[in-house]
Amino acid sequence: MGENLNLASWIDTGKHRATAYQLLSFLFCQPEKDLMHSKPIFDSLEISLSKIHSLFKNEATALYLSMQNYSYDKILIAYSHLFLGPFKTPAPPYSSVYLGKHKTLFGEETLKVMDFYRRSGLQANREAGEVPDHIAIELEFVYYLIYHQVKELEVNNLEKASALHNIEIEFKTDHLNLWVPVFCDKILAESQNKFYTKLGSVLKLLIKHDRPAA
Repeated sequence: MGENLNLASWIDTGKHRATAYQLLSFLFCQPEKDLMHSKPIFDSLEISLSKIHSLFKNEATALYLSMQNYSYDKILIAYSHLFLGPFKTPAPPYSSVYLGKHKTLFGEETLKVMDFYRRSGLQANREAGEVPDHIAIELEFVYYLIYHQVKELEVNNLEKASALHNIEIEFKTDHLNLWVPVFCDKILAESQNKFYTKLGSVLKLLIKHDRPAA
């Protein structure tokens, strides 16, 4: 009975963890006009983050309210300034810029990330417009790992769930946790846009406090 309760709790928490990573991945993509009116997205993020840690209470709500201070064009300009350039990129959203020997775009760290994807049963889409180690894609990958852990646990496939769980821990320990806090600090230091500084703060908190159960 106790094991069943623990498993049910893990599955419930896992669903919220998956949702948080998926929605944050979406928010780190280039914003579309619909984002300005997407309060249900932030409501879902609020619920999921609050389930992960009490520190997150009202954080997603504050994120949504901060966005309302700007027009869509201002949000898009802030995104472009931080993550695209053109002459200088204050907060490059690619892990290969922060990690690896040469710290160059599409360097050895990108290949390392692609190997994580391959081991998880994914293949990089060569026609996709984004580099595989972009922050949005890496957060989407964590979502994928947690989502499928939950699905495997729901059908009692403990071996497959455990394999995905181990990949998640390895990916975070050896890769994601090493560069994302630095990336978030750059956002906080370089942006005057309160939406993106709050987004960077929320992601940094998540990386620090989200600890998958053993």
